[in-house]
Amino acid sequence: MLGRCYFFEHNNALHPINNDTGHPEEDTMSAMPRTKVAREDRAAVAREHFFERGVVPDKYLSPLILRSWERCRDVGLDHRDGGSIEVASRAQLEESRNQSAHMLELASGVMEHVFEQIRSSGSMVILADLDGMIIHSLGDAAFVDRAQRVALQPGACWSEARLGTNGMGTALLEKAPVEILGSEHYLDRNIFLACCASPVFDAHGRMAGVFDISGDYRNPQRHTLGLVRLSVQLLEKRLFEAEFGKDILIACHPRPEYVGSLQEGLVALSPDGTILGANPAAREWFASQSHDAAGGSFNELFRLGFGAIIDRLQSSGNALVRLGTRNGGELYVQLRSIRPLALAERARWPPTVASQGLSNACAPRPGQRRRRVRPSAARRRGRRSSRWRPATSACSGRSTAPGGLAARTFRC
Repeated sequence: MLGRCYFFEHNNALHPINNDTGHPEEDTMSAMPRTKVAREDRAAVAREHFFERGVVPDKYLSPLILRSWERCRDVGLDHRDGGSIEVASRAQLEESRNQSAHMLELASGVMEHVFEQIRSSGSMVILADLDGMIIHSLGDAAFVDRAQRVALQPGACWSEARLGTNGMGTALLEKAPVEILGSEHYLDRNIFLACCASPVFDAHGRMAGVFDISGDYRNPQRHTLGLVRLSVQLLEKRLFEAEFGKDILIACHPRPEYVGSLQEGLVALSPDGTILGANPAAREWFASQSHDAAGGSFNELFRLGFGAIIDRLQSSGNALVRLGTRNGGELYVQLRSIRPLALAERARWPPTVASQGLSNACAPRPGQRRRRVRPSAARRRGRRSSRWRPATSACSGRSTAPGGLAARTFRC
């Protein structure tokens, strides 16, 4: 499943700082309510303590943001750096796109759909590769112009080591969804941004890239991170289905209402029931059953054998089938693809071999049986009375009578 994203509520109290110790002081005036400040204000205070005083502001930042700031400091990044950002050439960008062509192809439709939902909100929808290079983006024109000033554009590499704490680079390192708002960015130049990003994992659980929605932090959208999560789940589902499209695909979930949703489990199986792949939801369920999702046998978990399971799924059409597990639980499953079994069934009926002397063009199609045609009585009498019969050409069906005699034709 997707990793946990840390956040702070806006009603957290801000404690005054002791200038000598650099640590928060306790409020002795218990009758007075503590000051309530926004997340951006806490981040602004944290920047002052971290960059000006060298104090770790663990009371004002989430552990995720603080880890990122410390990584940036360790690699020698200067938060005041305002130099130009190198953007890849057209050839380099094309090479990166080609390396992520499969993900890019499947993500394009998802990105267009998401952008339609947030159009005119001053935001961008971004896809970056495993190195943090932006390979595709869609955005409102007004925000795109401003984003280009900080190289938030295709061809720019937004790895954390280059551009400090940011949505794409930090999500890749944390391998989890992140939300970076305003002053939580490491570089001063990026504090006008609000970035929500989540890594994208391929069908085998390997990280393939990152999906991001960025905008102006002064105009934040409450559910942006949730939209990013759902978009990534949809993209990962498409990646899984494309990878195992030629195998048996089964959707499953312990709760029937989740089958057909983005939270459903997906399992790819071979014709003998060997597990070829499982998405995060399915892997989590397998782990709860103490079963290895990689290379294990699907039917080992259930009371029925694999053949009986497939028979029940085929006979049920698109209906859900409830399977009882060996440990007393149950799992609701639905058959999504059965292509390898269909091919195996077809292989049991080899194509009819064309008789000798007929061309492939005249041979029956695979699986089609040749119908035997009895010759008419007149033709049988003609054959008995004729001493010579013209030979028939194998390809055209025309007779090759000697002496230039007219040939008779027929159709196969």
